[in-house]
Amino acid sequence: MPRIRITPESLLMIAAQIRQQSGYMDAAITAVKAACRGLKGIVRGPALDEMIRIIESVYFTRVNNAYHEMIAQASNLEKAANTYITTDQSVKNAVINEPELTPEQIRAYAGIGILPLDGIIRDRIADREYWHLDDGPSTYWEYFGMPGQAWCAMYAVYCIHRAIEDFGGDPVSVVPMNASTTGLAEWFMNPDNPGTYHEWREGTWSYGGKSNAGKSCYDPGYIPKPGDLILLETNSNFPDGPDHTGLVVDVIFDDNGNLVQIITAEGNTSSNGGNVTNKTYDVPGGSGRIIGFCSPDYGRV
Repeated sequence: MPRIRITPESLLMIAAQIRQQSGYMDAAITAVKAACRGLKGIVRGPALDEMIRIIESVYFTRVNNAYHEMIAQASNLEKAANTYITTDQSVKNAVINEPELTPEQIRAYAGIGILPLDGIIRDRIADREYWHLDDGPSTYWEYFGMPGQAWCAMYAVYCIHRAIEDFGGDPVSVVPMNASTTGLAEWFMNPDNPGTYHEWREGTWSYGGKSNAGKSCYDPGYIPKPGDLILLETNSNFPDGPDHTGLVVDVIFDDNGNLVQIITAEGNTSSNGGNVTNKTYDVPGGSGRIIGFCSPDYGRV
């Protein structure tokens, strides 16, 4: 069952939500209260008392439309949460045993803006248990009903579908049952479909009736996220488009906030006997092979 850890860290996210425009305030307040209810029974002492006091102040100022005061209280909430995180490691560790939310609860909270479902599912995909490292092709051939075929895209789609199903969602509405790298690119290029397509490499490609010609998809500034599909060129024939699909599972930044590495999980590769393995692409050094990224809209689950 999916787990949402209700921790002091979550209060930092909620405090940031409070800083947003007024439409997010009620959801943020509700989320803060829910977080503190989850912490009761685990948290003791002045840290929890301080958080509850701030929550009450936030609610009071919201009722009285004192927006600037509310932002100040959000800052106080951040300070209390940071202090609590850094000074009580034993309690932080104990929170691992927090109550679980059902998939239905998660989706319901996401529907009213309390939980960021897109981020939750992407975090799930970033978990090693979803990568199926060292797997061969049989599971993915069976899932697609396409034995003996190239299975890199099958693998990536399968992983995404499993994560979405864990939250009770309809996976095919988010990422189609498409075993073609260029087919996935074309699907995400279509503005009528959910999600977006972002190409790092400029230029036109065409293969098997699929093409990026006339599409506004060149986006070299796009920063990929865990849960994105990465589309790669493996035979240096760029005019025929991307020919290999992987799953982004992590992105690494330097101290200045610049993207420096993309970590993927990939099947049907030239390493690890062709079985599922992790790969690392340096940016910009190894990015020459990267054509683009399909970014699913997990929030629609």
